[in-house]
Amino acid sequence: MRLPEFIAAQIESIMKEWVSFARTRLPAASSMNELALRNDGVAILREVVADMGGAQTQLQQKDKSQGLRPRAGGINSTPHRHAAQRALHGFETLQLVAEFRALRATVLRLWTESTPSLDLHDLDDVTRFNEAIDEALADSLKVFVAEADHRRHLFMGVLGHDLRGPLHTIMGCAQLTLRKRPEDAREAAMILRSAAQVKALADDLLEFTMHGLNLGAPVQASPMRLDQFCRQTLDEIATISPERRVEFECAGDPGGSWDGRRLHQLLWNLVVNALKYGAPDRAVSVTVDGTRQDEVILAVHNFGPPIPPEILPTLLAPLVRGSPEHVASSLPAGANMGLGLYIANTIAKAHSGNIDVTSAAEEGTRFKVTLPRGLSTMTPNLAQA
Repeated sequence: MRLPEFIAAQIESIMKEWVSFARTRLPAASSMNELALRNDGVAILREVVADMGGAQTQLQQKDKSQGLRPRAGGINSTPHRHAAQRALHGFETLQLVAEFRALRATVLRLWTESTPSLDLHDLDDVTRFNEAIDEALADSLKVFVAEADHRRHLFMGVLGHDLRGPLHTIMGCAQLTLRKRPEDAREAAMILRSAAQVKALADDLLEFTMHGLNLGAPVQASPMRLDQFCRQTLDEIATISPERRVEFECAGDPGGSWDGRRLHQLLWNLVVNALKYGAPDRAVSVTVDGTRQDEVILAVHNFGPPIPPEILPTLLAPLVRGSPEHVASSLPAGANMGLGLYIANTIAKAHSGNIDVTSAAEEGTRFKVTLPRGLSTMTPNLAQA
């Protein structure tokens, strides 16, 4: 019997072994009944049979092998539905792959056991069968991985958001203690610095997660002066890193229309990064250049070990950090896991601006943020930056 005919005739026998194998995928399968374990298995096999029986040119075979053939049903195809269901029940990636591997082995084993001898055309059937299974697996994996990423981002987003509530309480209590009980200032300051560091991590985690979910909040621009804004932000940083010196200068007109909350995060991340990697005995400088008509330049400069040239091209990408020898043993509050510069760059782009980085041993490291004075078009979403 030809392989497609065998599959069509023995679907229930094949599905019995499919369910038996799926039941071993623990712990996910422990809460699934037989209907859930079967899922779209019958439909997948019928699609495999239909695919094997259709005409196929060499070009179509090549496109299929390279994942270029449009899938019938698009995002609602049978493999897509199967993957979404398995992800919903908590299957892992390797467990999904194992299902298709076991399905392939089961079909070929049952068929060869029932077929005493194989002909030349059977080789073509096996090839077409493997192509169809591989295509179904590839389609399933696309959805499964996307669904797993989405759920992971949701979890991280909820975590980052919910952490900030108790952190605000801790920081408020520490600030109150500083005012009411100066004799405990040292301990309260330590609590405040540690809480600020964790809050910066939570803020970065939430921002990074929202970007991954394409849920970034839109930029809400309003008139503001960058000189006043910078001084306020630098005063906040000084309270949690009083031992370091940060200098500020402004030239020209510092006025424009920006999102103050977003720029606060941008400047905070850049200054904390400069304190983190800069020479502890040299001041970090922040400058605002408003001498240009249509844009304002915000720059953060520090001296210290230069950024290695091989890191510069990807410095603003997520989770990129400097070499370990460049990290001080005592990090300032707000140090993060490599998301700070990425988020700063995202915020700059959301304002239709950009960040340029230069670094050399003698000149130091400079992050130059170019900000148009106003957003003349619809404000972009951070997730689109």
